[in-house]
Amino acid sequence: MSVPPLRVEQRVGAPPERVYAYFTDPALWARWQGTGATLDARSGGASHIRMGGSERAGARGHFVTLEPPRRLVVTWGWGDAPFGPVPPGSTTVEIELIADGDGTLVRLTHRGLPSELGDQHKQGWTLYLARLAAVLSGGDPGRTRRSPRSQAERVARAFTTNLRTMAAMTTTAGAARPLTADRQTDDPSLFGRADLQVHSASGDGTATAREIFDRVQALGALDVIAFTDHDDISGALAARELHARGNYDFAFIPGIELTTRAGHMLALWVDRPIRSLRPLDETIAAIHAAGGLAVIPHPFSYLTRSVGQRALERLLRDADAETRPDGIEVANVSPAGRVTGAKALRLNRERYRLAETGGSDAHFLEAVGSAYTLFRGRSADDLRRAIVEGRTHGVCGDPVSLRRIGMRRLVHQQIRGLSETPKRVLGPPLRRVATRLAGRQGEA
Repeated sequence: MSVPPLRVEQRVGAPPERVYAYFTDPALWARWQGTGATLDARSGGASHIRMGGSERAGARGHFVTLEPPRRLVVTWGWGDAPFGPVPPGSTTVEIELIADGDGTLVRLTHRGLPSELGDQHKQGWTLYLARLAAVLSGGDPGRTRRSPRSQAERVARAFTTNLRTMAAMTTTAGAARPLTADRQTDDPSLFGRADLQVHSASGDGTATAREIFDRVQALGALDVIAFTDHDDISGALAARELHARGNYDFAFIPGIELTTRAGHMLALWVDRPIRSLRPLDETIAAIHAAGGLAVIPHPFSYLTRSVGQRALERLLRDADAETRPDGIEVANVSPAGRVTGAKALRLNRERYRLAETGGSDAHFLEAVGSAYTLFRGRSADDLRRAIVEGRTHGVCGDPVSLRRIGMRRLVHQQIRGLSETPKRVLGPPLRRVATRLAGRQGEA
């Protein structure tokens, strides 16, 4: 739930023309907020206000509107706070500069914040705009009681504490192996984020590959993204070609969400079709034969076709290296993922010891990145290595509200799902039957 727009006003002793530069020039912005800034002050240009030593820490977004010297709008979110509910670019900040005698009234309006963070951000903006006023008057804003650097350090400490306690397991030995913390693991900038379940308009999703790529690039929050349309690889392969032609800052993995006889299964790093409606063990073996990794999505969920607890435990009891899944999705903020996510996480850490992953299961553009896999490194190869070694962690953000999606778009997507998915699942076997029947008739 979002709060009504948050508004903070501050009078400063400088004309709008001078004040405007403090919101577009990185050196000037860093004088009143943050430890440094990278700003591309044009429509669509990226913004990054650093709040600590890490390049990824701080507020990230992009410029939406620039009307010098009176108004600008920038998206806003936190780049290196993996437990925070404000992903980069997920909210908007509007800054109006209103001439007031020989000074300027700065009116800042922050929209889209979660309700529980409204007061915190209002206090923060009040503090920082007062610092801006001090800088523009020629004074020294000094260090605040809760300086940007100390906040960043607290985030890093919380991140490291989580890494020290999370159960990172090996899938080969089958024994728990805690992720050790050292001077390197204390630095959250060494960890990447991957959304391992995204659905495009080639399947039952609503956004095209280009729309998804452009959003991921603009938000700057993900290092890897995987397309997993239902029972069809063609959309992911076309998206891979589009990604290869673009100048994107994130890696792409082709995949499929396969329908097995026991429930859904993600096939990642595959580039050829894999037959649906097979038994669970045969499907995993086929994924491995295709060079891919097998991950169980939304396990145990009763809201969609999912692998059940008994089916999974029977599989793990009898599985060998070829038929054992490589990971289990424990972070998924879709309705299907939320209802059993906590149970999957608990049972995995108590019994299964598979690599833990996160994926948004996004069928709408706004949901991409709302859950993700945390791993050491940045590349797709780093991610694959981390999954194989059992050193990954699923992270949930905020689900996208029905109000934000809209009932019309939701109904449209459900209709697509009811038509596209059965066609992809049942189409191939029906065509094979029709071909055999035609052959028999020809022989007669």
